[in-house]
Amino acid sequence: KSFNLELKKEDSIIDKDGFFIGGYGLKLVLAKDENKIITASNELVQDRSSIRFYDIEKRDVNKYKVLYSNRIVDFHASPKDSLLFLSHKDSTIKVYRYGKKPWYKNLHTIKLNSISRRINYSNGNIFYITDKGEVFRFNISNEETELIEKIDQPLVNFEIDVKRQKIYATTINGELIILNTGTA
Repeated sequence: KSFNLELKKEDSIIDKDGFFIGGYGLKLVLAKDENKIITASNELVQDRSSIRFYDIEKRDVNKYKVLYSNRIVDFHASPKDSLLFLSHKDSTIKVYRYGKKPWYKNLHTIKLNSISRRINYSNGNIFYITDKGEVFRFNISNEETELIEKIDQPLVNFEIDVKRQKIYATTINGELIILNTGTA
């Protein structure tokens, strides 16, 4: 049991079958200009995920409707562009614009040949790595996909250095790979 400070009583966060009610969070993104926190989480019991918005001033969850989808592997948000990027366990990446009605508009669905563990967005390009050791760039304006590099082992994480136009990626064996982005 936990203590609910607003209601001044104990609440149960475990349902009658012993499952945690809710899910586990993948990421929290602070959208400073909108005064919101955007969260992505996977549910524990059902094979689905949710994207939620928390209005910081109003202390209100779900100002926008909740976006439910299949299980998310990674999540990235670009609040200045009102864009959400979701990598799914079904080997797709979906790009949504959020805001006024319709609350979520699916702009792109990218079908992959394996799961993308990490995604990032910079200057109109989605960068993503796959379990097959591939590094890709997808341009959201012209919908062109470019293979930047193929490594002989799975990639697990990466960061983009926009200033130096580099991608720093790590392999499953802990090696650091440095690649040129060209147009990060």
